[in-house]
Amino acid sequence: MKQYSASLVIMLSQSLCIDIYFGLCPISTRPKRRVQHFKMRKVDLCLSSEGAEVILATSSDETHPPENMIDGNPETFWTTTGMFPQEFIICFHKHVRIERLVIQSYFVRTLRIEKSTSKEPVDFEQWIERDLVHTEGQLQNEEIMVSKFTS
Repeated sequence: MKQYSASLVIMLSQSLCIDIYFGLCPISTRPKRRVQHFKMRKVDLCLSSEGAEVILATSSDETHPPENMIDGNPETFWTTTGMFPQEFIICFHKHVRIERLVIQSYFVRTLRIEKSTSKEPVDFEQWIERDLVHTEGQLQNEEIMVSKFTS
């Protein structure tokens, strides 16, 4: 079985389509006294090209599969099907420091994010939960600034 360094499970109370961006930084392995001199590059580590992987999604559409959320293409997205809530789990192959989350969606009522630092995607604990403003047919662009959580 694959082992991961960190995982996030994201639950949506209702959704039509979703695309995500996580403003993440790799964790520096340098000693603390040297970290202040080391500028970390800000990148979206929630991309398949950066090693992120969608390992579970509660629904899938052939035209708009869950992997579209992390492909880096602004023209693609995941479309949910079936009942609610919908969930997906994104795993990272290295520890990451999360500073900013951006969720772009349509018709999402509640967003709940849980985190885990286990090598397996288990033992999740609630991290963020918020109700989103209903925007009739308009893109919901939810930006969440977080106090540098290491996942």
